[in-house]
Amino acid sequence: MYAWALYERLEIRFPNRKLKLVFHTGGVTKRLPDLEPLFTAGQKGFVQDFVSQEATNEFTTVARESASGIKKALVKIAKRALLATGFVATVNNEAEFSKIKPWVVSIRGHYSELKIDLSTIKLMQDRAGKSNSLLQFDLQQKPNLDVLHYRLGDLMELAEKGPNSTKSITTTITDAGLGVARELWVLSDSPQVAIDLLHRENPQLRLKLDEGNLNAWQSLMAMTNASTLVGTSSKLSIWAMIFRSYFSETAPTYIPAQVQHHARANLGEKELLRIRFY
Repeated sequence: MYAWALYERLEIRFPNRKLKLVFHTGGVTKRLPDLEPLFTAGQKGFVQDFVSQEATNEFTTVARESASGIKKALVKIAKRALLATGFVATVNNEAEFSKIKPWVVSIRGHYSELKIDLSTIKLMQDRAGKSNSLLQFDLQQKPNLDVLHYRLGDLMELAEKGPNSTKSITTTITDAGLGVARELWVLSDSPQVAIDLLHRENPQLRLKLDEGNLNAWQSLMAMTNASTLVGTSSKLSIWAMIFRSYFSETAPTYIPAQVQHHARANLGEKELLRIRFY
């Protein structure tokens, strides 16, 4: 999503350049190019660079044995030279975006601290509308649902990352008065685990389980349209927060304090006042 937003901004900044959004499969788990239908053949590329943890460990051992110190030094020098000349750029925040040179040929990064303003969102809407794909901004219906997005999945197994505390989530739900008069709809990549964890903290919560019938985009639209959203430390929750700040200004949004720096960078101080951190 951040790469897509950057693509739209780059098209405005460099109208005479041909851009290509390259989808990588690499990550802690294999990533699938969900947004691929939004771009024409000439606007997209693919790199199959996912390596399993076992293969990564084996590759690292071989690489350490074979790579020479001189070769490593030369690679570092080459990278620094390309960055210094502007042929290669990292664009993770607004300061780096402002320094992109017109002759840049490759941009890489996580892009997650770029400003996402309404004009960028409108460009994303336009692209989705023209794509004839299922990835449409369904913002017309406002379902009378409260939604919790509980990111679990691989976070429960990774040493370097972990899911948000169930206790902090249930405390937020309780303080907001959710899951009492009406059911709270739980969207999760591990739905039954999410339900079990939440009920372990508070057996009285009324929870409605989504059994994984929604894809990532449909979940994002459901979260965007929710009467109240409780998100977790997830890019999907953050993007729902961004969309809600522009399309559902009066609907409460609860986001973990751990991602407050992303929210501040993406939205700015004015829009940040609408977000409730827990």
